Amino acid sequence: MTSGYVSFLGYISLLLSSFFSALASVLLKLSAVAAGNAGFFSLDKSTSLKLMAIGAYGLGFLCYAWCLKYMELQVAYPIMVAMTILLLFFYGFYMERAISPVSLLGAGLIVLGIGLVLVKAR
Repeated sequence: MTSGYVSFLGYISLLLSSFFSALASVLLKLSAVAAGNAGFFSLDKSTSLKLMAIGAYGLGFLCYAWCLKYMELQVAYPIMVAMTILLLFFYGFYMERAISPVSLLGAGLIVLGIGLVLVKAR
């Protein structure tokens, strides 16, 4: 569809979209832990985390919308979702969560899938 600098902007905005989507998921998880037994709409620390998650989703949406100006949908969406999954996988690794061999295999397949989509896109 495009090449050079414009294509680079598409991939940067796609990466930012994935980052903000993963960040929103992490914030929602932290909100759920912070809420404990409190209700979903309780006004406490979890509420501010939920609001930050909404902001992160909003930024991710804007980045993704901008990305689609430069990339084809059938290329952008699978890459964005796969990168978000990988970012969340790395977050779990960083937080020292148990990672099974099956999870590692799945992450490897995701990376392979991104590669295949990128090769097909060229």
